[in-house]
Amino acid sequence: MILRLLLSAFLICRLAAAQTSPVPKSPSSKEPAVEKKTDAEKEAEEEQKRDREERERDRNRPASPEQMEAARTQAILPPVVPWDGKSRALIVGKGDKWITPAEASDFKTTPSYAGTVAWLQKLVAAAPKQLQIVSLGKSPEGRDIWLVVATHEKAFTPEALRKGGKPIVFAQAGIHSG
Repeated sequence: MILRLLLSAFLICRLAAAQTSPVPKSPSSKEPAVEKKTDAEKEAEEEQKRDREERERDRNRPASPEQMEAARTQAILPPVVPWDGKSRALIVGKGDKWITPAEASDFKTTPSYAGTVAWLQKLVAAAPKQLQIVSLGKSPEGRDIWLVVATHEKAFTPEALRKGGKPIVFAQAGIHSG
């Protein structure tokens, strides 16, 4: 295989050189001299052609039962690394009234859209002077896309937030419900 690659590279270099350099004229005629391919060049071209044909046959050949079983049972992703970061200390206990559905399931499941919205509404209802929930629009499924605005100054509109002069941070949860 390495020999084939080297030979292919050699041929490409030869072809490039031939295209950029003037073709010497034959001393006996006014026609340009035609370079004949060497046996090695002809053999390399034939080998490349056979390789292309073999790859095309392999691409169109159905997988064997052994290949199908290997594809079904082999892991596609690398193994999950156990998580034990400092943020583990932020997980609330099982009896906490602010436990998220994911925490309640030991992070084995995430809530549905309705469960996520219900938890956010509970959070906003507990601190209405600091939190407000606003729909940014509709998803392709027709559901509201929610944004929670958190502020100590009761500034809930973009204009009021900008007027306050403080930095505005947008944090996207990065996880879907369900």
